[in-house]
Amino acid sequence: MARTCALAALAILFGTTSGCVTSDTLIKLNPDGGGIVVQKTLMSTEMISQLTAMMQGFAQQMAGGQEPRQDPKTPELFNEKDARSRAAKMGEGVSFVSSRKIKLEGMEGQEATYAFSDVTKLKLSEKPETLSMPGLQTKSSEGASETTFRFSRLPNGHSLLTAVFGRQTSKKASSEETEVPSPQTGKSTKAPTAEQLEQAKKFFAGFRIGMAVEVQGNLVKTNSVFQEGAKVTLLEMDFSELLSNETLMQQAAVIKGQNLEEAKELVKGLKGFKINLDPEVMIEFSK
Repeated sequence: MARTCALAALAILFGTTSGCVTSDTLIKLNPDGGGIVVQKTLMSTEMISQLTAMMQGFAQQMAGGQEPRQDPKTPELFNEKDARSRAAKMGEGVSFVSSRKIKLEGMEGQEATYAFSDVTKLKLSEKPETLSMPGLQTKSSEGASETTFRFSRLPNGHSLLTAVFGRQTSKKASSEETEVPSPQTGKSTKAPTAEQLEQAKKFFAGFRIGMAVEVQGNLVKTNSVFQEGAKVTLLEMDFSELLSNETLMQQAAVIKGQNLEEAKELVKGLKGFKINLDPEVMIEFSK
C-alpha cells in the first residue's frame, strides 16, 4: 500500500513539473543525407533537488520505514539507459553515440548524441520526453506531432532538405469551461478556471522547446526567416515571455501542453518564439 501511494504521488509530481523541462534538438546534416542529432535536456537545479529529496523519502517509505542496511540508491533523472532507448524512437537506423551530464545557468541535465545515415528515416517529436523512473509509467511524447524529412540531390550538385511538420488534432475542452471571445482571433475560446490558470503557470514556467538544422556546408537558400549562418531554426518556443501576458495565459491555460499546434497559433509573433507557419521548410545547401 505504501509503495502504491508513493508511486501515485510521484506520478502527480512529474505531471506538474513536466513543463519545467528545457529541450533543444540540433540536427547536423551532411551533404550526403547523413549526420548526427544532438539533444540537450535540462531542468532547474532547484527542481532536481526537490525531486531527488522526495524520491529518497519514497525509497525509505518503500523499505517499510526501517533503516536500510545501506542507503537506498536514488534513480538518476538523466541517465544513459534512457538516452539509449530514445534512439529507436527517432527512426530506423538511428544509433546512440554518447551522453554526458551538463550544467548551465542554474540548470542540470543531459546532452545525448545520435547518428543517422539517412535523414529521411528520421522522425523527431516536437515535445520533450517526460522523465522516466523505474517502476513508474510516465507520459511520453508518443502521439505528439513529429517532424519528418525529405532529402534529394539536385542536378547542380546541391543537397535539398525538406522538413515536414506534423499536425496534431485538438482535444475537446472540459464541459465545465465557458466560452469567451479571443482578443487575437475574435473566435470563441474557453475561459479557464482559477485552478487551470494556476496549473498552466506552473507548467509553462521554465518550459522551452527548440529544434534546428545546421548544414555541414554552405547554406544556399531557405524559405525559413529564422536563419543564422548555416543554422536554420525550425521551432523555438520560450514560454517565459508568456507568463507576463495575462491575456495569453488565460488562453494557454486551456491548451496547457496538450496541443502544440494550438500553442503555436496562440504565441506566433510573441518575443521568444520562432515558429515557421508553413507546413514545410526547405533548405538548399552545398559542400
